[in-house]
Amino acid sequence: MPFLKKVINGSKDKVVVPPRPLADSVFKTLTVFSRPDKTQPTEEVAMIEVHDTISNVAWAYEKLRQAIDYQDEHLLRKNAIERIIKRRLVAGATAESIAEPLILELIRGRYLPNKALPVTIITDVGDVINSYIHLWTQVPTAANREDTDKLFSWYLGLMAVQLNELLAPTEKEEALIKLMFETTHRDIAFAEDHISESEKNTQIYVAIHRALLKSDTNIIRYHLFARRHPEWNRPTPEVIAALGHQFPQIRHDIETQLRHPAGELLQRLMKKYAIAFLVFYDVARQHGTAAAEEMTHPDKLSDDIKAAYNDRKKKVNGKIARSVIRSIIYVFLTKMLLLVLIELPVERLVYTDVNNMLPLIINVAFPPLLLLLLGVSIRPAGKKNELAVVEKVQALVYRGDERHALVKPRKPIRRSTFFASLFRVIYTLTFFLVFGLIIWGLQRLDFTPISMFIFLLFLSIVSFFGIRVRLLAKELLVVDQRENIFTVLFDFFTVPILQVGRWISLRVPKINVMIFFLDVIIEAPFKAFLEATEGFFGFLREKREEIY
Repeated sequence: MPFLKKVINGSKDKVVVPPRPLADSVFKTLTVFSRPDKTQPTEEVAMIEVHDTISNVAWAYEKLRQAIDYQDEHLLRKNAIERIIKRRLVAGATAESIAEPLILELIRGRYLPNKALPVTIITDVGDVINSYIHLWTQVPTAANREDTDKLFSWYLGLMAVQLNELLAPTEKEEALIKLMFETTHRDIAFAEDHISESEKNTQIYVAIHRALLKSDTNIIRYHLFARRHPEWNRPTPEVIAALGHQFPQIRHDIETQLRHPAGELLQRLMKKYAIAFLVFYDVARQHGTAAAEEMTHPDKLSDDIKAAYNDRKKKVNGKIARSVIRSIIYVFLTKMLLLVLIELPVERLVYTDVNNMLPLIINVAFPPLLLLLLGVSIRPAGKKNELAVVEKVQALVYRGDERHALVKPRKPIRRSTFFASLFRVIYTLTFFLVFGLIIWGLQRLDFTPISMFIFLLFLSIVSFFGIRVRLLAKELLVVDQRENIFTVLFDFFTVPILQVGRWISLRVPKINVMIFFLDVIIEAPFKAFLEATEGFFGFLREKREEIY
């Protein structure tokens, strides 16, 4: 390599690597990273504070709710904001009556730090809520109630994301997304002229959000909305009126992009590059404002990349452990609910002569044990993968502006009608074979039909959860894993179970009785009680200060 100093054979001198200039796009990104956070506290402004005791109670409730309603960790605060807004945004509510209680509730639940946000943030939050309230007044009335409800849910999702990013700014994450976009989009060309340049860029942006930040649909919706309508940053009455009238069409256009057939192809492609950008981000944060200078030294950068990679490896392992524990709690609580409400009562009524406790024990113990087994069987990435990450990050830092090998994503293979029908028949036969073998085994263990149904239900859900947990480890992978006969056979027999688990998991949130009970029956009065109690504590503090 031309930038390495030549060393004479037999010399014990260490190779001295001279500094190398950074790619322009990397340097610009590091400039954004070096900016101070907008929400940093200042001595001149008072900080928002909640009572520690009340916060402990609210935090315990939120932990209970998270155990019942499984969600990805990085989405918890955003989803909590959406839940609170939905509860408080009732007829006659104003931005002023929502903003401060929203922030206080988030701090109590420890979604935001205590004594760290300035009181001026309440006004900023109120302004955003006020803009959305006025926006909804301009939205045309839908033809039926169902369409209105869907549009309102879509609208709440946008509001929640914008509020979340106001309270916890994502400027640096957006700069990282911009860097990844600039680095990759010029190297991607579709083999067929079935997509415009604008659509291609939109799909790459969406794929990067999904692969790099694990953004959910609402987050991507908001960012597509903000990209297409930058005037929303300064929502004048005229802007609000115009966007309100276009809102149904805006929703339709964005949903069309989210369902684009190129999206999944590009997401799989971006997953291979994501770890390099994440490790680069970790190294930059470690050095802070000195990152641009420190990264010009290739030998030191290599060591920093390895350290950041191994640190992220530890964090991923911790995340896997937490996800397994949360999944076990979720499955166990849901299983206990079904056991008490359905399995035991039905079996006592219908199968009065059944005294075999083995099916009941298996149904209770098997799902958590399977999740635990799937979690502990995850193999960490090896040394070869670490070296590949080092190589990719260095290529990004020093040669990020160069054009690399052109990638041409292709549509899925087009099969003839005969082969497509044949593969569907084989897949259907596999589905019946797999579930038939399981049912046969359960019958041999004297499972009743209701016990079989419960077992198959949780086998599917737990298998899907387990695969989701195992995918966390794949975030680190750059080197492709080789397939063998065993992995092919494993996929062949597990895909039907995983498909059923995915189908159930996507629909469980809509029919989660426990979540409905918490949201509708418990949460509103419980949170009102906490607010009243904290108000009373504040009153006592004022009286105490008067005395002393």
